[in-house]
Amino acid sequence: MEESFVSDGTNPPSYGERITVLSMDGGGIRGILPGTILSFLESKLQELDGADARIADYFDVIAGTSTGGLIASMLTAPDENQRPLFMARDIVPFYLQHCPRIFPQSHSTVTRLQTLTGPKYNGKYLRSLIRRMLGARRLHETLTRVVIPTFDIKLLQPTIFSSFVAEMDSSKDALLSDICISTSSAPTYLPAYNFRTHDSDGNEREFHLVDGGVAANNPALLAMKPTGAVFPGGPEEHLASKALQHENYVVISLGTGTSKIEKKYNAKRAARWGILGWLYKEGHSPLVDAFTFASGDMVDLHMSLIFRSIRCEHNYLRIQQDDTLSGDTSSTDKATRKNMEALVKIGKELLQKPVSRMNLDNGIFEPVENAGTNEEALTRFAKLLSDERRLRRQRIKNSSAQALFDKLSQPNVFAWTAILGFYSRNGLSDECVRTYSEMKLKGVLPDKYVFPKVFRACGQLLWLEVGIQVHKDVVICGCEFDLQVCNSLIDMYSKSGDVGSGRRVFDEMVERDVLSWNSMISGYVCNGFLEFSVELLASMRIRGFEPDMVTWNTVMDAYCRMGLCDEAWEIFEQIKEPNIISLTTLVSGYSRIGNHEKSLGIFREMMSRRVAFPDLDSLSSVLVSCRHLGALVCGQEIHGYGIRSVDSSSFYKSAGAALLTMYVKCKRIQDALNVFELMDRFDVVTWNAMILGFVDLEMGHLALECFSKMQRSGIMNNQITISTVLPACDLKSGKQVHAYITKNSFSSVIPVWNALIHMYSKCGCIGTAYSIFSNMISRDLVSWNTMIGGFGMHGLGQFALQLLRDMSHSDVCPNSVTFTSALSACSHSGLVDEGMELFHTMTRDFGFTPGMEHFSCVVDLLARADRLEDAVGFIEKMPLKPSKHIWSALLAACRAQQNVSVAKLAAEQLFQLEPEHAGNYVTLSNIYARAGRWDDAVAVRKLMEDRGLVKPSGYSWI
Repeated sequence: MEESFVSDGTNPPSYGERITVLSMDGGGIRGILPGTILSFLESKLQELDGADARIADYFDVIAGTSTGGLIASMLTAPDENQRPLFMARDIVPFYLQHCPRIFPQSHSTVTRLQTLTGPKYNGKYLRSLIRRMLGARRLHETLTRVVIPTFDIKLLQPTIFSSFVAEMDSSKDALLSDICISTSSAPTYLPAYNFRTHDSDGNEREFHLVDGGVAANNPALLAMKPTGAVFPGGPEEHLASKALQHENYVVISLGTGTSKIEKKYNAKRAARWGILGWLYKEGHSPLVDAFTFASGDMVDLHMSLIFRSIRCEHNYLRIQQDDTLSGDTSSTDKATRKNMEALVKIGKELLQKPVSRMNLDNGIFEPVENAGTNEEALTRFAKLLSDERRLRRQRIKNSSAQALFDKLSQPNVFAWTAILGFYSRNGLSDECVRTYSEMKLKGVLPDKYVFPKVFRACGQLLWLEVGIQVHKDVVICGCEFDLQVCNSLIDMYSKSGDVGSGRRVFDEMVERDVLSWNSMISGYVCNGFLEFSVELLASMRIRGFEPDMVTWNTVMDAYCRMGLCDEAWEIFEQIKEPNIISLTTLVSGYSRIGNHEKSLGIFREMMSRRVAFPDLDSLSSVLVSCRHLGALVCGQEIHGYGIRSVDSSSFYKSAGAALLTMYVKCKRIQDALNVFELMDRFDVVTWNAMILGFVDLEMGHLALECFSKMQRSGIMNNQITISTVLPACDLKSGKQVHAYITKNSFSSVIPVWNALIHMYSKCGCIGTAYSIFSNMISRDLVSWNTMIGGFGMHGLGQFALQLLRDMSHSDVCPNSVTFTSALSACSHSGLVDEGMELFHTMTRDFGFTPGMEHFSCVVDLLARADRLEDAVGFIEKMPLKPSKHIWSALLAACRAQQNVSVAKLAAEQLFQLEPEHAGNYVTLSNIYARAGRWDDAVAVRKLMEDRGLVKPSGYSWI
């Protein structure tokens, strides 16, 4: 069962047994290494607790310096739903996309000389990117505690930004964007950064900051400082005994690699260096390297001493690439595609390396005997983190927070707000609503800070009636025009399915922000009112509000759901910097409507332009398009990209089924089997994909073998499995599956019975098929179409027409496929007049516009009845250009009736439509020969030879 993960932005106290800490070193583009490791860790947490699990849900403190600080902010900054802005798997694609513009590569002499007098990079793109990404979010809003070190160059002292300090000192509650820019301002690489804040009294405070690596490149010890970050109570509890008991800590510390193996420097060379030599030598800065490596190693030394002294080494995991970084990979700013992909590869290899710890005697990072690999250690830590979170949730209802609250004889509205936020954040929505009711009974009047938490809980529970009652309280309390209350009201109504009430709230708002518009637009999309969402976007722009990325992506999703992907594409081209959600929406949208060429084309264009790097969802959608197009080479490229750019386990888990069916469709059975073996989960979806692939290739024996293996493996079949495998069955195996259906209670599943009807029809048992159809309690459109098609397959046209009449009196309306099946039945039964009448009835009585398939059926109907001239006349009156199928039906009839003139007409059209189809030449040549027109027969054969065509040899399965 998947857990509920929601948050209201209030940081939690700990109600478990441990204090969980994540720390990430600085290191520029080498942040790809911790990004790769965190992607693996989060995938393991999702396996344990569901797809919504995020890193921030499991750590009490997340610390990061420089590039690590950026990652910490990405993982903890809240989106509009109070969930992390980024998943861990998004980090590496983010670096691959943006680092080339943060660190533009130049090899000119002028550029190298400029680094002697100023920063190597101007930092403009980095600052713009961070501000755009983090917006107006402040430090206190992070979803869990964060610690980010910087260094004040004016005061010459460290400045540590932490969530807890920000709550006590508003001058430290800076914008996350300002903090991230500051901690990333590495001396000699990027300019120092200056910004101002104000305290609660309005006093201004000024910061002059550079890279936090100057103070603490490895911030693990800062994260363990007993700041009260994870224990309830006020500042007086900073020295709570539990916070100082290090055996309670679980720490994962992620390095960004070192280049010690190169041994670039020595005393003989350093003895000759002046200021410039220490600042720059062969593309590196010896001074910067010295203090970053030294501070990182000293922290690791202290951490190792702490945990060894209390015999809790297993609670501390330091993952550091300490032995193989060399050349470009040791650089913090060599942002070439080749180098970054090499770092991705190194990160994945690091997962397979043995767990290592610092040898306290010599300071060397050495493998730990019998400790397994880093991947195995992370898997163990994931289980520990998951268990800890479950323990906390079990204790929440009787937690110390509730106990502290209960000690208050007369809790005021602030105390009630805190406990409501606590329940809301921890997914206890029903407890949140119950506590709100208790608050009212105690006579405490709610305020504008209470209502958003309660509305969020109602939306999570889909408790519309309760939400309506709380809405009445809003009016009574005079908060009906508060911006945040109204935004949360719109969200509650939308999630509860009452989008009309949400719109009324929206229309009555005296002020709106972008979130108001986004909430209303999203509400329309989620409830299927797609046209209204598009209209609201136009109104939003007219009112002077500039849509943000959330707006654009939501409206693009609306267009794609309506099948208007071209309109979504027009919006996409207006976005200055589309993100991965934009790309995934378009690629998935085109794939969903069957325009796989466009889906694949957009994907390729975005990759070549590096607009956005794909995530697992977009890779899966593109693989579906590759399967439909038979684009093997492209599919192989995506396969390679997927296992290079993201954690391979996550890739196969998310995109494995699409990849597998792509290989099967392209007849690469061994590749499909290889993917099947690499997938770490063999669930029903995986098995179904394999069976479907074999069925599509008409490899029925392999599909049945796969079905049997699935049963033996203990995986429970579902209706999709049965519906997929039945088309592969002969009569004997079909009866066995039928018995399995009866035994395993699939008798009420309509798609399963539809597949049974089709199986018996194609195997010649039309009576059994009709018996199944007649005994169905309820039928859908496919049921009727399959049975009508079955009668037609057996030449029982009158039965098919009678069934169509019965269908017209049922609650199921025919569609174009129904009429195609009925017309085909008339054709195979010689019912010319009935077929022609049906063709006209389709348009006259049912309002269907005939498609090419219907015209083809009529031509076949007339041709089979020896009415070739009528067939030609019908073709000439068609409003559509005849397809090759129509001319092929006419040519085939001419062969039986020896009509040379019509055969020549049909063949000439086919020679233009499919000039390389040898069968058409052979058919016309044979017609000429049987008519005694040998010269014409020879001429056609000669034309065939001149075009290099050879009739394929016939063969038999017998």
